[in-house]
Amino acid sequence: MSRLLARLRKLAQEQSTQDQLILAGQNAYYPTEIVYVNTLADLPQAISGVITLLANTSYVFVGTVDLVGNRLVGSLNTAILGVSLENCRLISTGLSASTALITSAWSTPIRHITITHGTALALDASANPGQALSFEYVNFVNCTTVGLIKGYSNFIMSIGLLSGSANMTFDGTIGTVAITNSLMVGVPGQRILIFPSTFVSTRRLRITYSAFTVPPGGTGIDANVAATIPTERYILDTVEFGGAGTAISGITADDNRSLFTNCVGVKNAGAICSIYMVSNATETTIGAVGTFYKINGTSTAGSNVQRFSTAVTNRMTYTGASTDLFYVALFVAITTGNLQDISVRIAKNGVSLVESQGGVETTVASSGHRFGISCQAIVQMDPNDYVEPFVANLTSTTAVTGKDMTFTISRVF
Repeated sequence: MSRLLARLRKLAQEQSTQDQLILAGQNAYYPTEIVYVNTLADLPQAISGVITLLANTSYVFVGTVDLVGNRLVGSLNTAILGVSLENCRLISTGLSASTALITSAWSTPIRHITITHGTALALDASANPGQALSFEYVNFVNCTTVGLIKGYSNFIMSIGLLSGSANMTFDGTIGTVAITNSLMVGVPGQRILIFPSTFVSTRRLRITYSAFTVPPGGTGIDANVAATIPTERYILDTVEFGGAGTAISGITADDNRSLFTNCVGVKNAGAICSIYMVSNATETTIGAVGTFYKINGTSTAGSNVQRFSTAVTNRMTYTGASTDLFYVALFVAITTGNLQDISVRIAKNGVSLVESQGGVETTVASSGHRFGISCQAIVQMDPNDYVEPFVANLTSTTAVTGKDMTFTISRVF
């Protein structure tokens, strides 16, 4: 019986600890101590204006707490929590607007609280690898500079708000930056989210199901073209941009690093390309009857090219990151000798596709006159695959000239 009672006591202690962790919104790697904060006196004593929060501790703010000119510095596994966005607010009357209200070099989860200060954050974990940040139900209100987030393995923000706030800057090497179900209302003349040239994402930058209201002179997202982001990993999915300011700057939908879908107020990204020739005079030599050869000539890229390279003439090379299906269509006007039967195909990686021919051929009834012919196919493309236009003379080895041509490809969604 005594062993059973001891076991029951241990289980009760374990359950109590687990309940505390759940209340704190943490897992077993995060704080086990909980401090409820109603006034400044509930926090550690300030030293020279700095309140150093204890390690392995969750601070639960239960109302509006004024730090009265002081600021918070986090320690290992410090969490800043609230119980209501409407009723829990963190301010510091008298603290310089240019001094960050919250500073940390560690993982600092923030939940269910509103922060109001000129500069809210200075979070830099560059010296402590493996740290992560997660913000949930966090409001930044009237924070002209939300501040720096640098060197974290991940940053996740969900159901957040920036109201009259801007200059949320991500820098250094961060694995994933993910923001979802959030509203961003900026400051005139300021950038809301900033990814400078020194920003490196090793996995992805993803913003989904969110909205930006950009005031005059401001910018919603500024992702510097020199920032490092993997191909198709700058993801905007179902994001709405409004206001008189500029929605995005730097990296745009035309960049191979971007993947913008279902967005409003910006151009969405696609995988599309076209090349053409007009009055081409370069012949295609036919070495054998019925054999398909690449059409010779110098092509020009169309006005809409995304995720394709046209560096090699009469070739469209896929530069996207995923394997996809593409619709490919070829329309060409050819000239050749009298009474020659001509056919065309689409070739993938130098091999003509029988299914693209489809039995279509044309007979050139008069030497020197242009005769139109076309073909199409659905083609699976891997990164760096390419397609080209091919032609065959089914009658003889008389050369063929593709005088005018339109060659297009687009991803099938």
